Amino acid sequence: MCQVIKQFARAVKAYVTACNLDPQHYPAHMGAARCYYELKEFDNSLVYVQKAKELDPTQAEPEQLMGDLFEEQKDHAQAINAYRRALELEGNQPDVMVALARAYLRSGRYSSAKELLTDAIEIDSENGIAHQYLGFAELKLKNTQIALDNYRRAVEIDDNDWMAHKGLGVAYMMMSMKNRDETLQTLALEQWNVSLQIKPDQPKLKKLIERYTN
Repeated sequence: MCQVIKQFARAVKAYVTACNLDPQHYPAHMGAARCYYELKEFDNSLVYVQKAKELDPTQAEPEQLMGDLFEEQKDHAQAINAYRRALELEGNQPDVMVALARAYLRSGRYSSAKELLTDAIEIDSENGIAHQYLGFAELKLKNTQIALDNYRRAVEIDDNDWMAHKGLGVAYMMMSMKNRDETLQTLALEQWNVSLQIKPDQPKLKKLIERYTN
């Protein structure tokens, strides 16, 4: 119950006690691992998730959490391997596919990310994060119009996605510079300002807006 109401410090104490009482209890170890993750105590989280994996190696959940932990530590190679194992155990789950694609993006493997995100969207067309990441991948692959379409879709699904608004602005600005179209530049600035309204703490974006408005 403490975990549900986001009292993770209290929750982790209860889970650790449960683990001590029953060292073979898989859900208790996963619960401890997840709460330590939320508390950003990643080393402790890794200890408990590895034990959970030992207790039930057929479960994909530990592999997915290990992928998240490795991503937090910027160890993209190990994260990719963990997410792949999760997919092997559970099949094509969009949330795991998107997490793996994110690791590919951070590793500069844009084509691999694109392929995976396209498959994820085929399974769940309303996955806004998948569209957002696919927009980023397409930008990196210089497919600006396709990137624009995916960012637009991400914004349609979740208008509060500040990263999608920011990416949409980037796509508009790139097209504006290519076509020398001031209308597209105006659209880019509009999207960047929306992104700032949602998440004001973006100093680099503020400077970018100032650059194109002065």
